[in-house]
Amino acid sequence: MAPSSFLNLSDEEDRISTLPDHILLDILERLNDLRAVIKAGTLARRWVHLPRSASRLLLDVADFVPRDSDGRERRAVPRNSMDQVMTAYTTTLMRLVSSSGVQTIKNMQLSFFLRDPYMHSIGHAVGDVVERGKTDHLKLIIWPDTRNPTYEQSVLFGERFMVFFRSCPTTFRWLTSLDLKDITFGGSDVSTLLNTCSKLEFLSLTYCDSAFDLVTGEDTVLTINAPHSALLSLEMTSSLCCAASHQQRPFMLSHCLFNTSTLSVVYLNFQQQLIWVEPEGPKHLSLIFSNLRDVYLYNIFYKCDLNWTIFILEAAPSLNNFYLKVHY
Repeated sequence: MAPSSFLNLSDEEDRISTLPDHILLDILERLNDLRAVIKAGTLARRWVHLPRSASRLLLDVADFVPRDSDGRERRAVPRNSMDQVMTAYTTTLMRLVSSSGVQTIKNMQLSFFLRDPYMHSIGHAVGDVVERGKTDHLKLIIWPDTRNPTYEQSVLFGERFMVFFRSCPTTFRWLTSLDLKDITFGGSDVSTLLNTCSKLEFLSLTYCDSAFDLVTGEDTVLTINAPHSALLSLEMTSSLCCAASHQQRPFMLSHCLFNTSTLSVVYLNFQQQLIWVEPEGPKHLSLIFSNLRDVYLYNIFYKCDLNWTIFILEAAPSLNNFYLKVHY
């Protein structure tokens, strides 16, 4: 049954409300539509306590973005609507988690904009929930509050995020998954993040990089050095994307993945360009690839010899799947 028709039943027709609480909760959690869940608690007295009793909380800021005149979701929030969106989002979160009757939330996934002062209210509210010690999964998806930001804006986002990180230690201590976009980090920011977030298993960085060297003015490499972190998966999208030139020397994977021993999946997209990794002997990669299970090599230019891929096979004794895609 669609959420809209589900919530429009009259009192006489609303036989679902006679079901036990645990079944009603299961129905609400399966809707995957926050607006329907909130509406249920608003319109029906029988349902009013249920949203605060759910063990899973998925709150997406996209649900609060004003829709176009034709009802379609907008991809970007108008600047004059950003505060309105975040106010509604924060108010809803407080309503769901601040009640004295709220039950244990085992799985919490929040998506919101990196914007003051709302993110601090969100962080402290989440901290109050997770410090009970019953939350198994906590995922934060944090969006910049500006579309296609400049370098200077991305630096500001990085500084803003680190202030948020330091001001909400309880939340980040329980964090298991983090998705960041359009952030320029300071020198050791990412390593500090990983070494502090002792439960963080998944980190996704989209269009993230490292700030220029203030002395030389040159680009710096985004370095991640956290050998004792709990990280199981690191996903970087377009953060290191650039065209390979004929003058550019290939780099060694052992240099890029130094100090890594838990790597299980590798994706390399060559974008029909030159092969920008340098083959190297198994002794340099055997420790790094000791747990490697899956390798994906995409968009290799069709004129490139494939013999160079052998070095990966030789260095990965536990490899199960090896995928090659040649682009013609």
